[in-house]
Amino acid sequence: MRRYLLLFVILVISIFTIRLSFQWEGLNYQWKKENFWLRKSNTHSLNNILVLGDSRIFYAINPDILKKNHHDISFNFAFPSISFTKQYLQAAGKLVSANGHVFIGLTPESLTNFETDQGMTSYQKNRPLLVELGIKWLRIYWPGIDLNLFLKRGKVPLFQNPPKEGLETFHPNGWIENKSSISTDNGSMAASYHHLFKQFKIEEEIVSNLEQQVKSWTKQGIKVTAFWACFDETVCKEEELPLGNGIKERINKRLEDSGAKMIAQPKDTFHTFDGDHLIGSEAERFTKSLKQLAQ
Repeated sequence: MRRYLLLFVILVISIFTIRLSFQWEGLNYQWKKENFWLRKSNTHSLNNILVLGDSRIFYAINPDILKKNHHDISFNFAFPSISFTKQYLQAAGKLVSANGHVFIGLTPESLTNFETDQGMTSYQKNRPLLVELGIKWLRIYWPGIDLNLFLKRGKVPLFQNPPKEGLETFHPNGWIENKSSISTDNGSMAASYHHLFKQFKIEEEIVSNLEQQVKSWTKQGIKVTAFWACFDETVCKEEELPLGNGIKERINKRLEDSGAKMIAQPKDTFHTFDGDHLIGSEAERFTKSLKQLAQ
């Protein structure tokens, strides 16, 4: 009996070792990704420079470039599919220091109900961060374990398909640096936005959330700079639909009246990897241009 048990243990260890050896790169990438979002969602550090927005912004802005001096602390607090809900703005408000500077990257999507705050809240946990990181580690590197017995959560598949080799670097400052090649065919991305804006409109409640938060920051002596972010001509044309009839101009005025400085997006051409999100080198160039305009 002991012999069979020993053989079983050796077999399990062998399978686990072989899995790691053949799929280590993909698994390691997935671990870095989960670790990045978990820490980002649960951060409590105060920052002199804070960047807000959706996925366009966490790819487009390297916050370290926005620093005024080497003593500044900067952080990109943008999330995928995020809109400017009260919960998101309240979380951001706890991360900016007195006399700090908030950069708000605007997209039509982030002002609709299509995007919510799930990109942030799905990673916010009541358990201690180290415990949550341990759970993530087990789920990625040993997916056969059934955590449901202990955590009352969904079962983990015995073998998950490993993620593809990562072309992204997850920086501690909240920026994701993408190293993909430049995309030249962005019709599918434009088509998806065409479909989206037939269903979703800019919501007054979300614009009001942002307006009130800007007023609050301004009263506290916190500087606010806002800008619209769109990088591909075909996508930008689709975004003219929800921003037409003077809607964009009225939003700009409301934010300016609340104390924000509205700046135009840099006029240079910036290249994306999918028609929507900047590759890393272009993001750094974009951030430098943005910094000049914000001065």
